[in-house]
Amino acid sequence: ESIRESVSLANRFLAYIGIGAAILAALIIMIVSRKISEPIKELTQISERMNHLDFDAKYKGKSRTEIALLGQNINQLSETLETTISELKSANNELLRDIEKKNEMEEMRTEFLSNVSHELKTPLTSMKVLADSLLMQPDAPTEIYREFMGDLSEEIERENKIINDLLDLVKLDK
Repeated sequence: ESIRESVSLANRFLAYIGIGAAILAALIIMIVSRKISEPIKELTQISERMNHLDFDAKYKGKSRTEIALLGQNINQLSETLETTISELKSANNELLRDIEKKNEMEEMRTEFLSNVSHELKTPLTSMKVLADSLLMQPDAPTEIYREFMGDLSEEIERENKIINDLLDLVKLDK
C-alpha cells in the first residue's frame, strides 16, 4: 500500500513538474520568437515607409545577425534610392525647362514667320497694284508711267532689303 501511495505521489509530482516544464518552455519559446520577430516587423514597417517614398526610416539594430545585416542593406538601399530619385527629379526639372524654352522658341519662330510673310507680301501687293494700274491705262501720259515705275523700283528695293535681312538672319542662325 505504501508503495502505491509513493508511486501515486511520484506520478503527481512528475505531472506537476511536466506541466511546469511545459509552461516554462512555452514562455521561453514566446520570448525567443518575439526576439526574432520584432526586428522582422521593424524591417517590414521600414519597407512599407520606403514604398511610400519615405526614406527617413532607418533600421537601428546593431547585432551581427542576418536580420541586422538585412536591415543595414535596406538602409543602404534607402539611401541609394533617395539619391537616385533626387537626381531623377533634378533631371526632370531641367528637361521641363528645356521643353518650355523649346516651346517659347517655337512660338517666337511662328510669330517671326508670320511677320516676315506679312513684310514680304506688302511690297508685292503694292507692286501688283501699281502694275495693274498702268495696264488699265494704256494711253497714260509718260509722267505717270515714270512715277509708277519709280514707285515700283522703290517697292522692289524694299523687297530686296527685306530678303537680304532674312539671308543675314539665316547666316547668323547657322
